[in-house]
Amino acid sequence: MLASSRGFTLIEVLVATAVFVTAVLALAQLVGFATRSDRVAHGLTLAGALAAERLEQLESVAGSAARASPPGTLDRDTPGFVDYFDDQGRWVGGGPALPVGARFVRRWAVTRLSTDPPNLLRLEAVVLPVRSHDATTATYIWAHVAGVRVGTWD
Repeated sequence: MLASSRGFTLIEVLVATAVFVTAVLALAQLVGFATRSDRVAHGLTLAGALAAERLEQLESVAGSAARASPPGTLDRDTPGFVDYFDDQGRWVGGGPALPVGARFVRRWAVTRLSTDPPNLLRLEAVVLPVRSHDATTATYIWAHVAGVRVGTWD
């Protein structure tokens, strides 16, 4: 006698299982990608805010007396022109030594742009992730802002 046609054949079950497993694996990869993208977006946003904040601080000082930066302050940690932040944007220290918990390095420079007008200053700030905080070997900078301001020279 013929068996009842109710139920699924072994081939149908195997195909359905393969399709299901493939869909679950693709979803798992998508979740991992979304998590990494979110982390990078958070870092870029924070880096941009930290750089813009420093530029605003420099602009407020440039109206009275700006402290000139030595050459190369955007490329290396120079005391007085560098500070460090954790992954939430909280200040964790300054100076040439990397503090514990630092995730971002912020550097800035104040340079005379020209002699006409004589008090034109270029203000710059960069933010890098700690893992690439040597800008000479870094493959990317997360934020770089610049501005020009009329101010007095210290």
